[in-house]
Amino acid sequence: MPEPPAKQFSGIFVCYRRDDSSGHAGRLFDKLGEHFGEARVFMDIEAIKPGADFVRAIEDSVGRCGILIAIIGRHWLSAAGQNSRLFDNPDDFVRLEITTAIELDVSIVPVLVHGAMMPKLRDLPKTISELSRLNAIELSDLRWRYDVDQLIRSLERLLGERDESKRNAVQETRRRKEADEKRRAVEERLRTLAESRRQAEEALSLASEEVELLVEQEQQLGVAVGVLRVQEDEYVRRIDEIQERLAQTVKACYVAESEADQIAKRAEQIDIEFETALKKKGDYDKRLEEAESRLRGLKEMRDGTHSSSERWAEREKQLNAEIEALRRAEEEQIKRLEVAEARLREQEETRQMARGRVQELAEREQRLVDEIEELRKTEAELFKRVKETEARLPAHREAMRQAEAQARRIADEELELLSQKSISISKWKAKARGRSETNQNSDGLMSKEANASDEQSKAPQEI
Repeated sequence: MPEPPAKQFSGIFVCYRRDDSSGHAGRLFDKLGEHFGEARVFMDIEAIKPGADFVRAIEDSVGRCGILIAIIGRHWLSAAGQNSRLFDNPDDFVRLEITTAIELDVSIVPVLVHGAMMPKLRDLPKTISELSRLNAIELSDLRWRYDVDQLIRSLERLLGERDESKRNAVQETRRRKEADEKRRAVEERLRTLAESRRQAEEALSLASEEVELLVEQEQQLGVAVGVLRVQEDEYVRRIDEIQERLAQTVKACYVAESEADQIAKRAEQIDIEFETALKKKGDYDKRLEEAESRLRGLKEMRDGTHSSSERWAEREKQLNAEIEALRRAEEEQIKRLEVAEARLREQEETRQMARGRVQELAEREQRLVDEIEELRKTEAELFKRVKETEARLPAHREAMRQAEAQARRIADEELELLSQKSISISKWKAKARGRSETNQNSDGLMSKEANASDEQSKAPQEI
């Protein structure tokens, strides 16, 4: 099916067969060209440019016209002297032109010449069968001018009707297009408003969630700050206790060091006494050796002389007693030295334990000081975050307020637009109702007039 042309100029297309009605077609073409203008009348293939597609050119020319005049002569269906029908050929140009006119809704006016008759339905192909139902105009040679004038008046009326319908169609198309554009604009506006509202609701929801999150974070920070303050108080109390215990420990260390110094002094005295005792022991050993040597000498002298045995025996007893006393003094001195060494070792161990305790307490104090410093840093960081959160809260509240205002404004615009749309729909319904009422009234008047005319027509019969 051929496509309708982009632009029509409501011209007249003269369709004829050369072997059937070329003379009448030429005369009619000249008359129509004088009346309507040659630019609005298309007839012969001479207007087609060389090298152009003849079928496409015919389709384009027919599509650009508003009326097709089909000139029908006595040999329109079949050539003179032939039994075959020309329309049996699918490439017949007359068939092609009329088919194109029917497909493009171009008005067809059959014109009979040479006393021809309208073709019957059975004589036409299915593609142009509706041609047989159209009312034809006859052009006779005797009444040529009159018949042509009648044809021109019919063509003018038909062209006027087509132009009017075309203008109405164009206006209706324009109105529909404007209405569609307005509807699309309203729908686009509604979509834009809906999207803006959705974005505003999303922004409002995000702002609300962020504000709730910030409030929750603020509460958590408040709780954390409270817990940190309680921990800080506990740490301060523990630090005070530790410092007090540390002071007591330091004092005990000082006492222990003082006692250790005293023990050291006593150990030095014991060392001096030990050395003195050692010296005395050396003296005692010397004296014991001397006594023993003297005893041996006396024994030798006794063995040699055998005189004054009693005196020597007495002297031996004395020496033995002195030796025994020296041995007992030496044993006692050794015991005292062992006790002094044991006390010295015990004091040294006590002193080492005191120094280790002091070192441990110093390390513990340093750890506590580090923990306190870390807690203070954490507390400062938390206070900083709390201040930053408090500083951001007004901006978030302002953004939330703006989002709520934007959402309310969009809702108001949507309500206003919907109200305007409802008002326009109400007006359109009122106009449609008025038109229907007017049509009903006009139908009622026409029916009354028809009834009145029927009664008037019946009155003479009754008389």
